[in-house]
Amino acid sequence: MPARRCTWSTAEARAGAATEAGGAGGRCLLILDFDGVVCDSERECFASSWLTYRELCTRGAAGEPPPPRGPQRITLRARRRFRELRPLIRSGEDYVVIQHLLAREEARPQFRAPATQEAFDGCRGALGSARVAAYKRAMAATRERFLQRDRAGWLALNRIYPHVLALLTRCDLSNVRILSTKAAPLVREILRANAIRLPDAAVLHAASNPDASDTRKLDVIATLLDPLPGGRALFVEDQLDHLLGNNDPRVATYLADWGYVLPHWLAQTERLRRCGVRVIRGAQLPDLFRRAARAPAAG
Repeated sequence: MPARRCTWSTAEARAGAATEAGGAGGRCLLILDFDGVVCDSERECFASSWLTYRELCTRGAAGEPPPPRGPQRITLRARRRFRELRPLIRSGEDYVVIQHLLAREEARPQFRAPATQEAFDGCRGALGSARVAAYKRAMAATRERFLQRDRAGWLALNRIYPHVLALLTRCDLSNVRILSTKAAPLVREILRANAIRLPDAAVLHAASNPDASDTRKLDVIATLLDPLPGGRALFVEDQLDHLLGNNDPRVATYLADWGYVLPHWLAQTERLRRCGVRVIRGAQLPDLFRRAARAPAAG
């Protein structure tokens, strides 16, 4: 998947739009990514993808090697490496890609999984769309079985960030939307378990595809805004790639520093400025909720 580029000639216009977004006179949608912005789901994603990959290996599916003999245990190293690679994830099948890469690290000590988005995308592409599609189907099936067998356990692994939970349970959510590559029913399950009363229609899905021809979140947002005269959006995301390439002056983009963010993303201040991306801290999030609540409710 090619890296997103921002059009430098429109950067100043976007910066101005970011300042004015949510101002008087227009509808303002607050659009939140889910994993890494609303929900700390890293433990569930590790568990589900670990189980998925081990099953694929056991069945010899998707061209995976057989698992090592003996008891299968999760090591501290595997947990640490998964957390390190988590920021590169865009959608559910990518978690299984990480497990594949970690298995290669275990089998070949000289191999090191890629640490940049471009290199990770290259490894994902080299696996082929059929294999990645098998990862996607298997991950979805694992999650479904997990929910059926131990709903409470699955939900316990999906923790809403406390500062976000406070806002989602106390604030006016009329103009709040959640936009995720995670299946909408899973997102709604977690929201309901945390007494977050967001209508089902406010949970939106950006489809991911094995051939990397994903639905861009920015395109989904543009579609939401098109029928709203004077409408604007405040888009909070922790995956930098979803924020780059924004040429829509109606959309202000924010990189959540509490999410799964690589340190060098935050350090690229000049690049972020040129692309109109602002880094937002948890303490600043209430202001975005206030700006969305002041605007007329969107239909």
